[in-house]
Amino acid sequence: MAIGLIVWMGAVIMAGLSRSFLPLAIARSITGVGEASVVCLAPPYIMDNAPAAKKTLWLAVFYSGVPVGYALGFIYGALISSAFGAWWWPFLIEGVAMAPFVVIAIIAYKDPSMIVKKHNKLIPDGGDGEKMSMKEQISILMKTPIYVFLILGYGAYAFTMGGLSYWGPAYLHDFYDSSETVAAYSLGGITVACGLIATFLGSMYMDRKSRPFTQQKERGEITDDDLRAAKTQIGSKILFVVTTVGVIIGVAGAIIAVYILFMITLAGSEFFIFLGTGPVGMVLMSCVPPELRGQANAVAIFTMHLLGDFPSPFIIGVLFDLIGGYWTMILLIAWLGWAAIMWGVCFNLSRWKDQPFWFAIKNTFKRSGKVGVKAEDEVLNFRDSKESTNTKESKDSKI
Repeated sequence: MAIGLIVWMGAVIMAGLSRSFLPLAIARSITGVGEASVVCLAPPYIMDNAPAAKKTLWLAVFYSGVPVGYALGFIYGALISSAFGAWWWPFLIEGVAMAPFVVIAIIAYKDPSMIVKKHNKLIPDGGDGEKMSMKEQISILMKTPIYVFLILGYGAYAFTMGGLSYWGPAYLHDFYDSSETVAAYSLGGITVACGLIATFLGSMYMDRKSRPFTQQKERGEITDDDLRAAKTQIGSKILFVVTTVGVIIGVAGAIIAVYILFMITLAGSEFFIFLGTGPVGMVLMSCVPPELRGQANAVAIFTMHLLGDFPSPFIIGVLFDLIGGYWTMILLIAWLGWAAIMWGVCFNLSRWKDQPFWFAIKNTFKRSGKVGVKAEDEVLNFRDSKESTNTKESKDSKI
């Protein structure tokens, strides 16, 4: 992690020293290399070292850095550039400001709790000590339906938030005749305020709902797998509910298209969406085997960028030219509906622990057992009916 932060700091300073496009593009690409080491390693470390009652909050603070950072970037970049009279000063100041955190990471490198013990290494079935290959790790993750639908929803979430952060100020300026400065500051202020407050509240609620299961685990009444299953179910339910509400509020404001109402509904929409920041991190870390958390986070971040904030600015820009700002903003916010759908599927799958995907889909509207526990009666009844149907079909074919 310390090496990654050093690479990131060097790349940011390099961007500040650039005076043409090519070195700037190279510097920004190297920045992503340094960032990758942090975003992949930090969440598993947080899960292992955060207090049991505050794990979701700690994860939420980490994951909120992406959307809140986007918003702060507009405010910070505009202020520093105006104050110093050049665009490159924000990069230089940011790079130097990272130095203390690099020192902390170097010191923490010698922390015994951060050293991977031999018994925690990945061991494939029948591997006799052989470390699991990356291909095998990815295969396990892709065979975990909850994880797959979670990162697909994460991609849709990043698409909307990335597009809104990039094109939001321009939309307010062109569609509502707001000045560029007021548009950037107002949108950035709303995102930062809603992000910080909602992230804290959503995380506290998630931890509160999970506390009974954490206490059961501490008393030895349930296993670690049961605890992770409970957190997955609780978190995915929160994600589905708050994202659905956020989409409805945001789309309604975009349709009404009155400036003050749009800003109010946008704030309400972002508030509900940011309530899921902590839960999405907790579900991501809980729905996969503990030893695969780092790889799971890496694939999730890659998918988020690939399907989200990487293509979003380009696609939204094309739509602005083709169909105008009104319909583009409606479609941009409505795209979050895919996140709500994906996370709704996650919740449904989590209700039927360890059961096949087709079983969970068939029983979408049926009540399952207790949170994190198999509904054995429903499972057995379903299998009996399935076997009965297969037997009847077999007899009919013989006749």
